[in-house]
Amino acid sequence: VVIDDPLSIIRCTNKVYLKELFEKERIPAPKSTLIFQSNENSFEQISEQVGAPFILKIPDGSYSIGMKKVSNEEELKTSLELLFEKSAILLAQAFTPTEFDWRVGLAKGHWQIYCHYDSGRSRCGLVDTIPIYQVPRVVLDTAIKAANLIGKGLYGVDLKMVDDKAYVIEINDNPSIDHELEDAIIGDEMYYRLLNHFE
Repeated sequence: VVIDDPLSIIRCTNKVYLKELFEKERIPAPKSTLIFQSNENSFEQISEQVGAPFILKIPDGSYSIGMKKVSNEEELKTSLELLFEKSAILLAQAFTPTEFDWRVGLAKGHWQIYCHYDSGRSRCGLVDTIPIYQVPRVVLDTAIKAANLIGKGLYGVDLKMVDDKAYVIEINDNPSIDHELEDAIIGDEMYYRLLNHFE
């Protein structure tokens, strides 16, 4: 048993792979489409497929790096120039605003969990840890179904709840386990449970 095994890393860090996997396995996810550098890309064409505004992502971004929110043709042009420097394929995904983003806890206060500024500084949204029994069943079931498609390791599944449906945003192969955040409810018991599971 390995935490953050190579196959999980390859699968989780490729948003194109995750998009195709979610579609194939019917995992609820925001509408998305692939954007190729070799094609002519317009705001109208992309928004017809995924709605507007939408999010552009590089395939291997993480911690909200390599993501741009696009609301018009000018923002699209600027974002494509920047992101195509990092990848010839991008993912356009429907912008899905929700009051909370689910992971192990709740993230609130910005459309990204991490907000990065041009100055190089960043800030994290407000985070709250809640007991597992308070998490909606559909969130847990969807997260478990999605994670089981990746492997048998330790994963963080990011979801958004819209009405009574949970949508998977991504699966993380190296989820944060921070003292006094993820362990805020059951303390050291969380670490014992993890160690016992892998043992």
